[in-house]
Amino acid sequence: MTSIESQRVPLFQVTADQSVRGTGNPDEQQRFLGEVRFVDYFAQLIGTSLGMQSMELAIVEDAQSQTAIYYAPAMGGSPAVNGFISMKRRSLSELIQTLREEHRD
Repeated sequence: MTSIESQRVPLFQVTADQSVRGTGNPDEQQRFLGEVRFVDYFAQLIGTSLGMQSMELAIVEDAQSQTAIYYAPAMGGSPAVNGFISMKRRSLSELIQTLREEHRD
């Protein structure tokens, strides 16, 4: 059985007015905002072609990191985008589990 090391990651939230708040430093917050904008841009282009109506989860990977993004449903206001950036490679199931743990109702 493989043991998964638990490690807290900085969490971020982008609100409807495109402001970012979170536990990471300002540079990490801006990087997360950039990743969200990247995903939104390409999801709209691809989604239109595929007839996609909404997106709940996105994962962006590059050589150094993974960014996990969860599009939270609107609850009494505008929807928010929550997520984190991890420098450690994680499986898709681990990313989803971490998002659910950190952003449950």
